[in-house]
Amino acid sequence: MDTTTLESLLQEAAAAAEARNYWAAIEGYTQLLSRTSPESGDAEVHRIRLAALSRRGELLRQLGENEAALAGFNQYYLEAGSSSDAVEALVSIGAQHSQMGNYSKAMEALHEGQHLAQALNLTPGRAKTLYHIGLTNYRLGRIDDALSNLYKALALFQQLEDRFYLMRTWNTIGISHHQAGEIDKAIHAYKIAVEYARYYSPNHMATVLSNLGESHQDLFDMTQAVAYHREALRLVEPLNLESTEGDLRRNLGVDLCALGELGEGVALLYQALRISRSTGNPEIEMQSLYSVALAELDRGHDNVALEHIKELTALAENSKARVYLSQANYALGLYHKKQGNYAAAEEAWHQSLFQAHETAQRLLLWRIHAGLGDIAASQALADVHRRIASEVIQQIAEPIEDEAVRAVFLNSAPIQAVLNPNA
Repeated sequence: MDTTTLESLLQEAAAAAEARNYWAAIEGYTQLLSRTSPESGDAEVHRIRLAALSRRGELLRQLGENEAALAGFNQYYLEAGSSSDAVEALVSIGAQHSQMGNYSKAMEALHEGQHLAQALNLTPGRAKTLYHIGLTNYRLGRIDDALSNLYKALALFQQLEDRFYLMRTWNTIGISHHQAGEIDKAIHAYKIAVEYARYYSPNHMATVLSNLGESHQDLFDMTQAVAYHREALRLVEPLNLESTEGDLRRNLGVDLCALGELGEGVALLYQALRISRSTGNPEIEMQSLYSVALAELDRGHDNVALEHIKELTALAENSKARVYLSQANYALGLYHKKQGNYAAAEEAWHQSLFQAHETAQRLLLWRIHAGLGDIAASQALADVHRRIASEVIQQIAEPIEDEAVRAVFLNSAPIQAVLNPNA
């Protein structure tokens, strides 16, 4: 088949993807690959095959077909003829493993790509490997390492004027600061990411808006959180991308549960859990299990909550995801407290406390200390835990420049219960 025809098939598949006919696009790329040979000595055929493998893999990733995406990226690596193509393939392989929760394999591929890019002074490859190493460190709860790599990547993407990766990097910087409880820095990063996202698909805008809404959620500014999450869901629903919808439905579910709309909120949380499993996204599955467990505890379904906590614990241990293991132990402490088993609650919360410190989860730390204060064996010990919880809360609140948002946070019922326990 001549290269003109192959180029036409490549463009037709790209047009189908642009029109959101994702499976038609995947079929187009698959047919193109079946009509060409990886052994072809024609440079143009080779270029077209690599483009088809890369784009097909990205679509499969978006649709949650993780194993198929990984197989395609591995094939891309096998066929890569140049060092720059090999770096791109290793970035894709590493990113895919990271999304699937295979963090050690992700780091192996990404470090290999990084060494190759550095040896050949390939700036785009250096920047992308730094970005994905940073993202994987975030998922592992290594926030300092994550931010170090992400800011290095940011400087390179600014040099390259790569707006797409600038958007992704600012968003990931945002979620890293967010996990560390540095909400002011997170909101700043998300707002920059939003400006870049305007140049790309609604899917990218929805992802950033979801995170921006979650930052307000963690400040108990639920009105603003709901507004961001409903807008993000409105943008993504026509795209038929369940993988993006999962986290959005989880976030909106958390918002509504906090506002007392438990029926709709819990239904959304279970939708998110189903989507995370059907699309093979362990990170969103762990987040959903945590949110569902808390919601079930709130509505008195303690045994149901316990089953979700056990699932979360097993998945977090399997993925070596200490961020979510700390959250599982926090939820387990809440369960034991409700059962009146304070010794078991204290044990679970001390485990959670150690893991939360290790993964820099300031937003969880104040909750753990507040819980330990509630069940302390003496008033003196209760006062110590409540003082620490208050100090962490002030560390979160003080840098927030928006006075109205800061006031909403400090005046919310959960925060006032810590700051003014006798009110």
